[in-house]
Amino acid sequence: MAKRCVLASRQRSSQSRRVFHRYKVIRAEACLFPIAGMIAPTLREGFTSDFCNVLPGDVVFKDVDSIPLGIDFRQHLENALSQCRVLIAVIGDQWIERGSATGKRRIDDSRYQLRIELEVALGRNIPVIPVLVRKASMPLEEDLPPSLKSLAYRNGIQIRPDPDFNGDMDRLIKGIEPHLSR
Repeated sequence: MAKRCVLASRQRSSQSRRVFHRYKVIRAEACLFPIAGMIAPTLREGFTSDFCNVLPGDVVFKDVDSIPLGIDFRQHLENALSQCRVLIAVIGDQWIERGSATGKRRIDDSRYQLRIELEVALGRNIPVIPVLVRKASMPLEEDLPPSLKSLAYRNGIQIRPDPDFNGDMDRLIKGIEPHLSR
């Protein structure tokens, strides 16, 4: 299972990152549905085009590439989240049902990286924007652990494949911008 996080910034300084983009991709699904992998580069492009002196390394953070080996990912992600203004949670059609090797849903495991990130963002009142892919629907409150129940009431956006992808991403970027000006 590949996990990826993206942290994007509309700041000129690498000291203050503003948009935390969280998604998980199941390798088999990624081959069939590459939209999750297309969202991060599109966000990077959308945010850097306005601030041409921002270095790409300052704009996008991917945990698989950017968390140093030997570092406690929980602390590293907590620090990244402390610098963001918005968390984007990409939710696929099987997001809530995905299980671990034990057969239990991963979202029910309090040590699961995705859950930790969402709990930190929700606990800090960081706006969380659900981005629905693969015809996913919003998770129901009763399907979420108690610490994530408020996710069911967050306004989100559907991101569809071409020919709608670019228009959907433009709407997402425009929806993020008000959060960045606060």
